[in-house]
Amino acid sequence: MLCFIASAADIEDSLHGPIMHKYMQIHNDLIEKQDPFNKQYEVSQLKSLNDNAFTLDTLTLYSVYSNPAKFTYTHTENGNIENVLKEILENEIWVPFSLKTSTYDSAGNEILVIWQSWNNGSWINSSKISNTYSIDKKLVNSIRQNWEDGQWQNDIQETYTYNSSGDPVAILVETWKDNAWENSTHEIYTYDEDGNLLTAFGEVWDSIWVNDHQHTYDYDNAGNMLSWLSEDWDSTNWLNVYKESYTYENNNRITKIGEIWINDAWVFDQSFEYSYNELDYVTDVMIDRWEEDNWVSYQKQNFTYDTYGGMETKNLSEWTEGDWANVSYHQNTYDAFGNVKTGQYFVWNGDTWEQSDDGTIRVFYDYSTEYYDFTGYRTEAEYTSLYVNKSEKEGKADFDISISPNPTADIAFLLIDSPKQTDLNLRLFDIHGKLQQEILNNRIMKGMNAIGLDLNDSESGQYILLIYGENISESIKVILHK
Repeated sequence: MLCFIASAADIEDSLHGPIMHKYMQIHNDLIEKQDPFNKQYEVSQLKSLNDNAFTLDTLTLYSVYSNPAKFTYTHTENGNIENVLKEILENEIWVPFSLKTSTYDSAGNEILVIWQSWNNGSWINSSKISNTYSIDKKLVNSIRQNWEDGQWQNDIQETYTYNSSGDPVAILVETWKDNAWENSTHEIYTYDEDGNLLTAFGEVWDSIWVNDHQHTYDYDNAGNMLSWLSEDWDSTNWLNVYKESYTYENNNRITKIGEIWINDAWVFDQSFEYSYNELDYVTDVMIDRWEEDNWVSYQKQNFTYDTYGGMETKNLSEWTEGDWANVSYHQNTYDAFGNVKTGQYFVWNGDTWEQSDDGTIRVFYDYSTEYYDFTGYRTEAEYTSLYVNKSEKEGKADFDISISPNPTADIAFLLIDSPKQTDLNLRLFDIHGKLQQEILNNRIMKGMNAIGLDLNDSESGQYILLIYGENISESIKVILHK
């Protein structure tokens, strides 16, 4: 019997957490949120008009440095991830490696997470996290325990405090020592009246609370971050460490400049310049370094996107000997619903692209509004469609849409009561996003329209009928039962 024993860190990292809070994580989350790439992914795109959602079913990850891994996801009726099973390919056999199991309350809060590793034919507990939430679904307490000597042992506890707007204002982290909780770190946050983070302060426990680290932030009237400053405590004073400043155009970040405090003076570090397409997606990033009192070319990145805004390609080049040289290339292929089917990472060997190293592959899904990051050179993913009732969505009342019979054994009829004459496209996909039929690409009349859907040549199962045109983008789950 093959046996793999995974550490708690290995399991949590591979199964997408939740990892316990990281020190000053609120600051890190804010900087990441302000990044132009993440701001564009937050924009609600065509997904908001669709009645179905997609989530990962299986994903296979290939790495230069380790055996292929397969992740299998199961979900609750509400679409929350219930289990994530990781398997390793060993001698052409998929062998269990680790398992994450989540439990939720009636509000959808993740209240218990247990990680296990596979050992001698059975699952062995590794670690667990127990969460407590407020009535407004805010995390107020989280306790991590590790499995030791056949029982759960306390490890880390986090306690969160919020202001009336729901923003975290204090985070206390304690560690279990000598059968009691002992202070470890304490974070304090302040905000302006618009909810923008103004200060982030951290202190560590050394018999008493000792100043450690702090950040301060500045914004424009639109809420765009103009700058932030990082300082460390040297036992008597706050010392400058690092700062960044930004400029904007039409609320898009145009430049970012980083500076380091050296010998009692600010010294430029790197500068970033961003370009955008007509949808405000970043297409180019030029990166310069400060060398010998001058900005010199360092790297450039180029991006393309799929229909729903998920990254399709990313090309990284470096300035070498007076010219741009290829470094790495990331390519995603998508189905019709903005789900990444394959993700690939390449490096340039001087003559051609090859897959001889691992990189970060961002796997977008659910109309490219969600994503996971994996480290490897190739991913292959399949997805599950989750039907979501959005009958009260704004704008849907303009079109009255129904399909009957559903389920059907052979033929169904789509009835569309249209408020006007309009062009319409109807396409049928299986639940994995593969196109099955191009049903209609024509104009429909004002009033009631009946459109036949012939499924005699299709196999039993679930299908997604995608309906889109001017002022309409809908999807309906169709069940075929023969």
